[in-house]
Amino acid sequence: MTLSTHINNALSSAKAYADAIALARKDAKGMTRDAVRIAILPTVASFYAVAVKAGEGKAKDTKVMDKDATKYETARKALQRLLSDICPSESAGKKEAVTAPKALVKRMTSEIIEAGLTKAEFDALLSELRASVSFQ
Repeated sequence: MTLSTHINNALSSAKAYADAIALARKDAKGMTRDAVRIAILPTVASFYAVAVKAGEGKAKDTKVMDKDATKYETARKALQRLLSDICPSESAGKKEAVTAPKALVKRMTSEIIEAGLTKAEFDALLSELRASVSFQ
């Protein structure tokens, strides 16, 4: 086989994967991330010949893949990637909007402007402020 044949095969596989994920997203519409994980785990485990068993400890009352299986790590990574592609985590790309107290911003802004700081001095001020404050 030539390099171009391998590249064509890879591109065909990538397109097939993208098409399958698009269809899986439609099938999973309205499902929670956990529900999708539960639904696809047996298929992934079966594909890699990894047994599914009852979870223990914090995984009690769930099904998990057998960690002693030869292809466990490969199956675990495949499950993780498929789950991320089908339903990205709720926090991915989304951040809770946080605003600073307006009175504090107004007070600090006027003081900074009055001080006539350069950009470098302002950056140093922010660095020192971050370093001097701790949140617990």
